[in-house]
Amino acid sequence: MAYAKAAHNAVAYLTERLFDDDWVSKHDDVAYFFKAPLAIFEADKPELCAKAFDIALRYLDDGGAKSSIQAYSSEYPYAPWMWMCWEATCLEREDVAKKCFEKLFRYIRISTGAGVIKEPYIEGEPFVGDFFATAIMVKAAMLVGRTEVAETAADKLVDVLEGNAKHMENGRFYLKWTGQKLAHESAEGFGAAKDVFLEEDDSSHCIQQKAPEQLYFMMGFPAMVLIQLSALVSSSGEAEAYKSSALQILDYLKNCEGLYTSLWAHEVGIAAAMAGDSGTAIKIADFLVSLQQSSGSFFNEPESAHSFSETAEIATWLFQIQRLIA
Repeated sequence: MAYAKAAHNAVAYLTERLFDDDWVSKHDDVAYFFKAPLAIFEADKPELCAKAFDIALRYLDDGGAKSSIQAYSSEYPYAPWMWMCWEATCLEREDVAKKCFEKLFRYIRISTGAGVIKEPYIEGEPFVGDFFATAIMVKAAMLVGRTEVAETAADKLVDVLEGNAKHMENGRFYLKWTGQKLAHESAEGFGAAKDVFLEEDDSSHCIQQKAPEQLYFMMGFPAMVLIQLSALVSSSGEAEAYKSSALQILDYLKNCEGLYTSLWAHEVGIAAAMAGDSGTAIKIADFLVSLQQSSGSFFNEPESAHSFSETAEIATWLFQIQRLIA
């Protein structure tokens, strides 16, 4: 029960702060609040989850737009809405879940299912599609029962994976693309939409197998949602395609040199557990547990927004990994 114990310690760290009105008043940032309710729910504390969720709902209108964490204020302003949608579903708050999905839905290119970054999608305008963002759309659509939207977005994940086949042979997986062919881009586009990868090697654009500290969750979360969707769809062919794609993503990630010693591999751990790969899940979970501080946080700066947000997420995945491998 080591993983559940660590997760419970993390939840104690979260709740000690969340239910202190003075602390909450001094930490006005959605990053402190939008992931914690799910971790508390996973700890089998639904009443406390509801209380924490009411705090998070103060940020329902703005999502991540005003956060001090750039990932939320810039590229993924809708990330808080996905978590709130998930939490609302757990709490049977269908009205709130629907509102969150409506806000998220503005960031999807409906014709291809692609999730876009930074700004809502406008037909005919330039956009940047994103692998992680598309997975967010899959998860949110599943949560509210919009299976047709989830499948369209999942098909895009499969499309992007197939488009990356040659790049993966060279140890690169590109995460972002554009529908507007770049002037300097000579490569052909991929998929029916003929999108073009943004072939840049920084960590927000590419997961490299031979470089340390990559953002592995940007592939781990898509693998997770593909496995989840494979269990929901009625077509056995589609179910197999989604699960097969998830396993291909995991195979690529398992050959990344820094995977098992990275804080950014948490969602790879849960995806591996869902796929029945307990060995990979255990290696990742063991490393995460080894980082836990006496405060319950998994980071050295327990009062920072980043530490609070990521500790809540890690606790959620540790609870789930514990159950899946038990």
